[in-house]
Amino acid sequence: MDGSCGKKGKHVVMVLLEVVMVNALVVLSKALECMIEFWGVCESLRYARSLRFHAVELNVNSFVVVKTLIRNERGSPMEKSLIKKIRHVIELQWEIACKCFSKLWTLFIR
Repeated sequence: MDGSCGKKGKHVVMVLLEVVMVNALVVLSKALECMIEFWGVCESLRYARSLRFHAVELNVNSFVVVKTLIRNERGSPMEKSLIKKIRHVIELQWEIACKCFSKLWTLFIR
């Protein structure tokens, strides 16, 4: 025996590599989805504030985003600066309600 794994072994390794790559893409796509949601929340709040609104209702698709804002969680390192900007805008004197479509919850931030 020469130590080679043969055709079956090579096939198993290729399938495992494909599974790892698919899982990595799923994780990356979820991270990007959250980043896009945070960016949308940030820009929406800034725009509403520039129009001098006193109350806003945010409709967000990601429960993770809503939970992060409600519970004052930090988020991932990539999301920290956006979350910090959002919190700064939230601290201003106005009322913000946040709805999450995926969980059908309404949470009042302030």
